[in-house]
Amino acid sequence: MSHSFVPETWNLSKPAVTGQQGLVASHHYLASEIGANILANGGNAVDAAVAASAAIGAVEPWMSGIGGGGFMLIHQAHENKTYAIDFGMRAPQALNPEDYPLAEGVGTDLFQWPAVVEDRNLLGYSAMAVPGYVAGINAALQRFGSRSWADSLQPAIELARQGMTIDWYATLKITAAARELAQFAESRRVYLPQGFPPVGEWGGPLPRIQLGRLADTLERLASAGAQDFYQGELAQALVADVQAGGGKLSLDDLAGYQPRVIEA
Repeated sequence: MSHSFVPETWNLSKPAVTGQQGLVASHHYLASEIGANILANGGNAVDAAVAASAAIGAVEPWMSGIGGGGFMLIHQAHENKTYAIDFGMRAPQALNPEDYPLAEGVGTDLFQWPAVVEDRNLLGYSAMAVPGYVAGINAALQRFGSRSWADSLQPAIELARQGMTIDWYATLKITAAARELAQFAESRRVYLPQGFPPVGEWGGPLPRIQLGRLADTLERLASAGAQDFYQGELAQALVADVQAGGGKLSLDDLAGYQPRVIEA
């Protein structure tokens, strides 16, 4: 009996989307829906972008979240001007380059930087920089948005309370990072329950996991304001945790952080 090899073939396609009053694109449909609803209810593009980006951190946290940073380009048609907001991460003042000796080869991340001993620039508390995301989206809202800070965070709070859905993609991402996640008690507890990546039961509803205290943190930000992340209770809790793990982040680092708004 002869057997012919039949390769598995996937045909992937995405529907084309058009709109007359604006479009929202993100890495997750829930975040896109949140942004689109804001546009439909009279919000502007910055309102939609801020709310959608905050929501992404609750549904796809591996590339987004309040501990990171970013950049935003905003075109003001009535001025015929474009502005850039730089809210990228910055190195802590106490960081010492000698604590990051080079190793052979390139690093294990997607950037292909020169390798550092023990991946200290990539993993754990020693890799944590001064986060700019919260300050950046707050600056965008204050100067270019039309909605309140608390209203902009509310959809993300609701998603965080529900927990992150573990679909096939979430399981894939967690599995790919399982070795790194297992190195730290909290990431191990959240993402590797019972020591393994979470999976759903065949034919059953998709499971959810709680992303630590993300919902509580977002609620605190919504009520206390963005500055609490840099000079309030959240700042103190963040610095205490990072320094307990050997990181260099300080209260002065957070208090001194300011995003840059420039004309592009």
